[in-house]
Amino acid sequence: MGWQTVRDLIDAAVVNSDNDSFIALRAAFDRVGYEDWIASLGIDYDTALDPMSDFPTYCPRTSAKLWREMSEYLSRDTETSQWLSDLLASTTRSFIRDGIADDQALVRNKAGWISEDGCYSTCDAGLIDVDGDTYIMSIMTSMPWSDRSSELVAAIAKIFFDTRAALA
Repeated sequence: MGWQTVRDLIDAAVVNSDNDSFIALRAAFDRVGYEDWIASLGIDYDTALDPMSDFPTYCPRTSAKLWREMSEYLSRDTETSQWLSDLLASTTRSFIRDGIADDQALVRNKAGWISEDGCYSTCDAGLIDVDGDTYIMSIMTSMPWSDRSSELVAAIAKIFFDTRAALA
């Protein structure tokens, strides 16, 4: 798999939430340092790779810890970290971005949704940069994906964001 192909797959998986691209990346790179990396973060209790599934499962707390790690990586001044930051800021689906609707905030996120084979979820997680601070938001639901669940997750994001302002 060539570098340009890897970049294209990452772009499609992040920006467009393309499942086929994600599955191709996972098939090519699964387990290459993954378990050691997860253990080093202290979050190995709910992130084990399931060979029967194409997608990882974990709780909102683990999601927040992974986004904390992502924040540290994105803050590096490298070409690759900036490229990934730009991808995360341009996702085509962002319930968080839709919910907070704040032109002053930079949202870098990755939403996810599914409604098939008994699996139901509408989720979004990411980083919100506003007023010189970075916040981590992780919203996970068991709602089947629909326009309504998208609206509800966006409303939850707005409530969390507005609460941040009230606590300041």
